[in-house]
Amino acid sequence: MNWEGIFQFFGITSAAGLVLGYLGKLAIQKFSEGALKTFQHNLELQKIQAQNQFDLLRIEKQVRFSRMHEEQSEVLKSLYNELLQLEIDLQQYTSIFQGPEWSQDSERYQNALKQLKRCRHFLEKSLIFLPQAVCDEVDASLAQAGDIMNEMEKAKIQDVMMKEAASRGERMEVARDEFPLTKWREQEKRVLTEIRGNRKKLAKGFRKLLGVTDVFEERETPSE
Repeated sequence: MNWEGIFQFFGITSAAGLVLGYLGKLAIQKFSEGALKTFQHNLELQKIQAQNQFDLLRIEKQVRFSRMHEEQSEVLKSLYNELLQLEIDLQQYTSIFQGPEWSQDSERYQNALKQLKRCRHFLEKSLIFLPQAVCDEVDASLAQAGDIMNEMEKAKIQDVMMKEAASRGERMEVARDEFPLTKWREQEKRVLTEIRGNRKKLAKGFRKLLGVTDVFEERETPSE
């Protein structure tokens, strides 16, 4: 038996196996590196796509917020103008500078009443654009305006009744605080204080909602 040939055969076979094993290991390593690079590349693409989607959603949100803010600005501007017109109509309605026929005049009352209804209707349409606190403030101011008009009408009726009694030669006894001229002056004062004060308070709140900075707002002075 040729043992030398057998040993040479097994030696060659063993060497070939080692070479094939190394080449296989190298191939697996190369394949793993390629797969890892492909995975990392795909992962990076997914991150970019996710970031793009996030940016798109952020832009859409900004656009919607900008439109909503623009609509809210228009609502606040219109509401303020309606309240200002109501104040003007109430001033004309309660102005003490009217003739003796003031208690017979219905035009001023109708103008103020029409504007009061306009304000209430506009508020109802604008509820979704306004914070609840603002809605409550406006509603309270409109309620005061309605009360002023009711008291003014009572004074007018009282004046008519007193004039009719006087025409019959009668004297109508009226408490001092119920005297028509007294109530008239009181309502005029309420318009100039309560209604105007409400409007200015609301104007300040509206500016905050719009992000308008009051350049004349008092600043705290540092303590020495």
